[in-house]
Amino acid sequence: GDGRRMLLTRIITALVLLPFFLDQVAAYFIYLTPTLIFYYAGGVLIFWFFWELRAMIVTVRRDTAFTVGNVKRLKTLSWSLLFLGADFVYIMCYVPSFSKVLCMVILFLGFFCARILAYLIAKAIEYKEDVDLTV
Repeated sequence: GDGRRMLLTRIITALVLLPFFLDQVAAYFIYLTPTLIFYYAGGVLIFWFFWELRAMIVTVRRDTAFTVGNVKRLKTLSWSLLFLGADFVYIMCYVPSFSKVLCMVILFLGFFCARILAYLIAKAIEYKEDVDLTV
């Protein structure tokens, strides 16, 4: 009866309007894949960053902060920040915004700060070894 006619009307309406909706979906689909790549790559990089940061915090709590292992961890942290910045450069090609530029600048500055800190800790280790050898 009436329910079947209503269902048939809805199906026909959906089939007639489907090409128009597909155009709308296709217009936004071009942004979907790059966004998913951005989020998944960023998620892996952030996990990598926090994993290394956790390892550094453990060594600091054990009072062994000035070690070669922490220098390597800081360099690894800097690489994760650089790759995160590159991930933002990638998404900027598809969805540009000022906030993404700001994130890129902060991540690249973080890369350089982590590299400088790694260099300073390596120098501190070197000076500590020199002092230990002279005593």
